[in-house]
Amino acid sequence: SEFKNKVGASNNPTFPVGTGAKGNDGVAGVVKSTPGAIGYVELVYAKQNKLPYGAVQNRAGQFIVADNGPASLAAQGVVIPKDTRVSITNSAKAGSYPISSFTYVIFYQDQKYGNRTEAQAKALKTLLNWMITTGQQYNEPLDYAKLPSDVATKAKAVLNSMTYGGKKI
Repeated sequence: SEFKNKVGASNNPTFPVGTGAKGNDGVAGVVKSTPGAIGYVELVYAKQNKLPYGAVQNRAGQFIVADNGPASLAAQGVVIPKDTRVSITNSAKAGSYPISSFTYVIFYQDQKYGNRTEAQAKALKTLLNWMITTGQQYNEPLDYAKLPSDVATKAKAVLNSMTYGGKKI
């Protein structure tokens, strides 16, 4: 609650001390060049650039090292509302990584409104469907967490609401 009141939640928080930097490259550069500094970069960036990182204490009091399994665990069984806006940060699940989040794809529900042709709309739906089904097999080899099956099912339902000119595609 103290952090929420003093810093808040935003894409560009105002911290009372420290140095800000833009993006993973910027943050990593500042941390590397500042003795004793700590920072936050995306897990895949840290792994692929062989940056050292530590464990973070989760809500259950466990210190968890960031990895795909603990990140996926944070998403398992989460109730996803109709508008899909939900946070999995600081999950109550033991063993989950506390700084986990979904990556969202935003699309027009009615693709005709988005100025696409019907063929483009169908191609987009095919791509997004692949991403949440068959494409999941590539997540972990690329250092990304897989969607838990219940979350993938919800994502598929949202995707299936896509229309073109009011008709399902």
